[in-house]
Amino acid sequence: MNTTAIGSDAEQLALEFLQQQGMRCLAVNSRTRFYELDLVMRDGDCIVAVEVKYRKNTNFGGGEAAISTQKACRLRNAIMQWVVENGFERADQNIRIDVVVITGRSQKRVYYPNAVEDG
Repeated sequence: MNTTAIGSDAEQLALEFLQQQGMRCLAVNSRTRFYELDLVMRDGDCIVAVEVKYRKNTNFGGGEAAISTQKACRLRNAIMQWVVENGFERADQNIRIDVVVITGRSQKRVYYPNAVEDG
């Protein structure tokens, strides 16, 4: 299986998991000029950008280690742009960035709500 297919499968698993948590999907693989958002979800009154990371194993660290300061900045900019472009008023929206890490054949899911702090 190629990496694109693996990534799509991981995103689908994350989407199903988040929907089971009561979130509603607003967008999948939404491109902005800053970055591609894997998932955009609504959690109550909050708009959530979800970065999905797949790792075959944890030999070199889990997927959560892949969110660098630079990537966090791109994610923040991308979700703010997405909110405005999709008719939400930034001032009225709570925005957060979550990470879902899916590991190996067992498809173990680890969820990190509010994984990227404002700043």
